[in-house]
Amino acid sequence: MSRPLNCHPRRRRILAGTALIAVTGAAYGLTAAPLRLVIPHSAGTTPDLVARLLASKLSAQLEQPVFVDNRAGASGLIGYEAVARSAPDGNTLMLTASSLSTIGLLYPSTRIDVLTDFTPICLVCSTSFALCVHPQLPAQDFQQFLAHARRRGEGLDYGSPGKGTLQHLWMAQLAAMSGADLRHVPYKGASQAINDLLAGVIKAMFVPLHAAVPLRKEGRIRILGVISASRDPYLSEVPTLAESGLPGFTGDAWYGVLGPKDISASRVDELHRALMSGLGDPDIRSGFARQGLLPRQDSPQEMREIVRTEQAKWMRIAEANHLQLKLD
Repeated sequence: MSRPLNCHPRRRRILAGTALIAVTGAAYGLTAAPLRLVIPHSAGTTPDLVARLLASKLSAQLEQPVFVDNRAGASGLIGYEAVARSAPDGNTLMLTASSLSTIGLLYPSTRIDVLTDFTPICLVCSTSFALCVHPQLPAQDFQQFLAHARRRGEGLDYGSPGKGTLQHLWMAQLAAMSGADLRHVPYKGASQAINDLLAGVIKAMFVPLHAAVPLRKEGRIRILGVISASRDPYLSEVPTLAESGLPGFTGDAWYGVLGPKDISASRVDELHRALMSGLGDPDIRSGFARQGLLPRQDSPQEMREIVRTEQAKWMRIAEANHLQLKLD
């Protein structure tokens, strides 16, 4: 008679993870070393959803078992550090969001350098965000929103998923460019902030399109514009903020794959080709479409330049607006 498993909870989690690897490999008849796809965000977030959509296709292309490993916490820093310390064999990767570019602002004492400690593989998709307001706000378009927010003593409270998130930085940039009086109310996650927007506790927020569109249809929010460089194909009747009177204001949220530094060029090329092939799969594209995600096909070099440009941009905006973002 076998003895019951009676070990420390951490040990049980390790064993469970090992079992997951074995099951994944068995499902595809694969015997190669497993590939660990780290998500520095919690389960149920967009990066997690994207990773799980891609995992099986990536496994088939590489003929290698792939499993998803959520390492949330400290605005992604826990997951970033785990990947940065891993072996450069291309068997530990990370699927993360464009918030990667702000980690140096949030944790200036971190030893992670996103430009030197990681090997970019590719961007896989991106999504636009909409400027949403509570329906009771007397603003039918973006210009009326600015006029209201500029009136003395009538500034607006806006929400974000937390200090230093893209929604916070975009709104700070909008305020600086327009002269609007916008007051930041940080939350511990997007869900809490959106709930308070629906209740009218805060009056405005940048909301991802896949969440904003159904709320708009229900009449629970009003969408004043999108922040992409051109109108979004999923919401083509809504103008961009740039064409609504704020030229030069653009942004989006991207999701991409990186590995630790020093992965060989041949392995990077193999991983990039496998991801590009997976992104052409109809199941992946339909899954992306349901979430308002647009497939991307950026090269590793293009991804590195995007991260470099965004990191410098947010540093300039934080310094110019005296934003206190430090979390450590």
